[in-house]
Amino acid sequence: MFSPSTKKLGDWVPAVYGFIIALSFISFIGVWNMKRWGVEMYIAVFFCKQLFFLFTNQMDMSAIIGIVFSLWFIITFVFFYKRMSLNL
Repeated sequence: MFSPSTKKLGDWVPAVYGFIIALSFISFIGVWNMKRWGVEMYIAVFFCKQLFFLFTNQMDMSAIIGIVFSLWFIITFVFFYKRMSLNL
């Protein structure tokens, strides 16, 4: 987030990427507590992050590896989705 290459992309890029990382962390807290909103937020953040990488031309091999791991997490979360709580 604070790397020089990220700062070269624009003034707004580190702020938006930091917001995406914060939302990802919050979604992990929801999943850790077995809440459905955590899975839903993780899926939404996944798509937001991919759109962000597309708009900033950051799609490289590390992004593809991140997509594979994220999809693996999403599949795992979906198996436990019915057991998760609806409450906040």
